[in-house]
Amino acid sequence: MKILLSLLFVLSSFMAAAQQPSNDHDTTKYLIVRNNGIEYVGQIISDDGREILLKTTQLGNIYIPKAEVKSISKVDMQNDYRAGEFLGQGVFTTRYQFTTNAFPIQKGENYAMVNLYGPEVHVSVAQNFSVGVMSTWIASPIALALKYTIPTQNPKLNFGFGTLLGSSGYFNQGKGYGGLHWAMATYGTRRTNATFSLGYAYFNSGFNFTSNNTYYTPGTYAAVLQQGVYTFPQPPTLSYQDEVGNFKSPVIGISGITAIGKPGFLIKPMTFCVVSSARRMLVDVNLSISLTKSSLE
Repeated sequence: MKILLSLLFVLSSFMAAAQQPSNDHDTTKYLIVRNNGIEYVGQIISDDGREILLKTTQLGNIYIPKAEVKSISKVDMQNDYRAGEFLGQGVFTTRYQFTTNAFPIQKGENYAMVNLYGPEVHVSVAQNFSVGVMSTWIASPIALALKYTIPTQNPKLNFGFGTLLGSSGYFNQGKGYGGLHWAMATYGTRRTNATFSLGYAYFNSGFNFTSNNTYYTPGTYAAVLQQGVYTFPQPPTLSYQDEVGNFKSPVIGISGITAIGKPGFLIKPMTFCVVSSARRMLVDVNLSISLTKSSLE
């Protein structure tokens, strides 16, 4: 009888082990995001519908209840890893140092930045739509930032629209204002991409400063021969007033980002902007390096 019970116990143990799903031979790594925002990267050893057994590099084997899982996505080993370490995505892959790209801030993800000129805060209020506020340390000027992104079936190609609406605040009693409205296209991954943008910018300081300018009327004026000497007529002149400090102009921008050097760090190598108008052209090239530590597995 004891022998029979022992055999039944061994048989039931084998059957239970056979029913437990296992992916020991599957080396695919997954990114699991919990409802509280914590991320884990590793191999899924088993998934019984109630909890996931995940094999990670730093924490070893951990169990994650399925009810606490927000999302599960496959990790791109070529683009998301550098020197064996996971680079992650994060909200800061949705922008560059001074400009933005067409990658969306996921709903529920918000971030704040502290710059030399002042702080800024951005909040995702809906899928692919975010709202932000930018200001200086003295709360003027202040600007409202809006961004809407349009993903495509190609994960490496994204489109978007952006708007900056600014006010001089308490400077000049709020009479100054400006805006920048643009469309953009981003190609690449969140770790390595380039963005081309085209838009329109305008600024009015709120002051009535003007400068008087005079120029000759264009045309052809023949020289006159008098007593063997050529004389040249005086062309008529025109004058106009140019508003000082105000402009309206189309804007073209090219920006990019790539991951180099130490694992988990980014270099944002280029922000290029051309602003032109009928009487002026401004070309601005920015070279900025931003080192941003990403989450590891």
